Amino acid sequence: VQIAGPWVRTAPLTTLVASAPYLHNGSVPTLEALLEPTDGRPVSFTLGSGQGAFTFDTRLPGNRNTGHEFGTRLGAQEKQDLIAFLKSL
Repeated sequence: VQIAGPWVRTAPLTTLVASAPYLHNGSVPTLEALLEPTDGRPVSFTLGSGQGAFTFDTRLPGNRNTGHEFGTRLGAQEKQDLIAFLKSL
């Protein structure tokens, strides 16, 4: 059964570290936070600086950072190793 067609494209992992924030709605600020369980992720964080600064609040509708728990059960060293690898790409 074909579940996807040629129109499905995923971003390459190269320069992944430079593409923060993460998830489809930008609700997770860092790779470290992405590997934490949902309740351990930041509730709000600042994007940008100066007059262009914006506070992202995950409590607002559409801004939730729940789900996507892949990797959250890794050990601390495994998380560090994974992040180091992703940053090296």
